[in-house]
Amino acid sequence: MSKRKKSRKHSAVRAVSQVLEIPPEVAFGSLRLSLRGRELLTALNHQGVILYQPERIVFRCKDGAVAVSGKELSLAELSDEELSICGWINGIALRGDEDA
Repeated sequence: MSKRKKSRKHSAVRAVSQVLEIPPEVAFGSLRLSLRGRELLTALNHQGVILYQPERIVFRCKDGAVAVSGKELSLAELSDEELSICGWINGIALRGDEDA
């Protein structure tokens, strides 16, 4: 798809989402991260878990991957659209498609 077509499509989706009052992350399928303190990370619109270890959890998103590092990490919730990681979170790294 050309840049011009992508731009038109993006504009159309944005206009529809504004009229319908739909959040952009829902309309575009973009990742939405929410961090509560250092103990809970929630991700909406993930695309699956790549790596699951007590010190590191990596999951896919539309634009690449997210790597969460810490101690005693575990998946508190996992569904098709949402995942929650609990434990002691030391870092969050976003990686693009070429790095994922």
